[in-house]
Amino acid sequence: MRQLKLDAFLVHGNDIRQVPVHRENNPTNVERSVLQAFAEYEEASQNVYVSRARKDPLDDIPYCRCEARADWRLTCGADCDNRATQTECVQGYCASRTKCGNQRIQDGVHADLILVKSTGKGVSLVADAPINEDDLVIQLN
Repeated sequence: MRQLKLDAFLVHGNDIRQVPVHRENNPTNVERSVLQAFAEYEEASQNVYVSRARKDPLDDIPYCRCEARADWRLTCGADCDNRATQTECVQGYCASRTKCGNQRIQDGVHADLILVKSTGKGVSLVADAPINEDDLVIQLN
């Protein structure tokens, strides 16, 4: 964790009573949590593995039994077994054999979200565009 210039720490031997406390009158301290949240926020466009990614055996990959349709977006709809168990279809193990409507996280198709400063609340996560009924709303941490 990075230390911000706004942070003040006691050195061994210092007395806590000697440190002036005027948090509500000092805008630097009031805004500290917001500034710290933005300073520590790091956007990731894809998953970053800190170790070797775990490989699933081929037998563990869920194969969907949906009926392939002419429009791949309609394949693997609400009646898909994988979708019902909140599992995305894997290319090559899906009825469509290529793409289907149950691969939105893999394709990066989801609602646009942004961080904004909220009055009295610190930082909030809000939608950057209108969200339709069947849109995927996801924030990975």
